[in-house]
Amino acid sequence: MVFDTGTPMDEYRGSRPWIVIRSKSQRERIAVEHLRGRGAEVYCPLFLKPRHHHRAPRRPSPLFPGYLFARSGNELPLNGMAYCPGVHAPLRFDGVLARVEHALIEELRAQENEEGVILPWERKERIGEGSVVRIGEGPLKGMEGVFQGYLNGTERARVLVNFLHRSTLMQIRTLQLEVVSC
Repeated sequence: MVFDTGTPMDEYRGSRPWIVIRSKSQRERIAVEHLRGRGAEVYCPLFLKPRHHHRAPRRPSPLFPGYLFARSGNELPLNGMAYCPGVHAPLRFDGVLARVEHALIEELRAQENEEGVILPWERKERIGEGSVVRIGEGPLKGMEGVFQGYLNGTERARVLVNFLHRSTLMQIRTLQLEVVSC
């Protein structure tokens, strides 16, 4: 179970569960600093938002805006977390704390790069020019083409596809591509 709301907090003493904390609007960083200052282990996964313009800077943003994960030692009671600057309140469903398994936190951390930022829209391996690729999602799913190169980083690519009896150069998100042969 990844998301658990059924077990009272007292039954978790010793295993230190990760609880979900709601932060105030755009105050995740402040909440993280103050919770860490009070001895809590805090995790706020960050990712780079896609650019809305090719000259716009890419800054890390919270993957889950308004939420972060925390667990405390015995020295920090739950009320100590709730009254930190930047924190709205621990997330509860019907009065029971919302918790996530440690495996989910580890899975998120495994996706981070060396700067601690998740790059979900970029491929882990680069595709070589001239490779045959298959489109894996969208209206062109299943079509094959020849990879022609990346556009503005590695988020989008040019692919030469045989479409309506002619070769057409298309721009496609790289996450939609599967390499068939090099």
